[in-house]
Amino acid sequence: MPQSAPLTRLVLSAPRCGETIAVLGLTFKPDTDDMRDPPSIPLVAGLIDMGVKAFDPIGMEQAKGELPSITYCKDAYSCAGGADCSGWRAYQMMSRRTSR
Repeated sequence: MPQSAPLTRLVLSAPRCGETIAVLGLTFKPDTDDMRDPPSIPLVAGLIDMGVKAFDPIGMEQAKGELPSITYCKDAYSCAGGADCSGWRAYQMMSRRTSR
């Protein structure tokens, strides 16, 4: 079973706050552009119908080849802006800050 399967089930079973999912980080590990088997691919593929936008500080060009049908953002704040929900206060604050 893919590493991201439990996370995908968690997201899909959570109460839906809306229709936009923001994904911050797409590569295999931080600080690289390595897209070899990253957990983000099956996760994002499972959420694509909900509306996905993403940002990765280093690996976006490589990610576009693997996940061509999502929206890519110029930075983390524009990615979080308009995302509908997060359990993390830091990300909720990020989203609120961008929506002003």
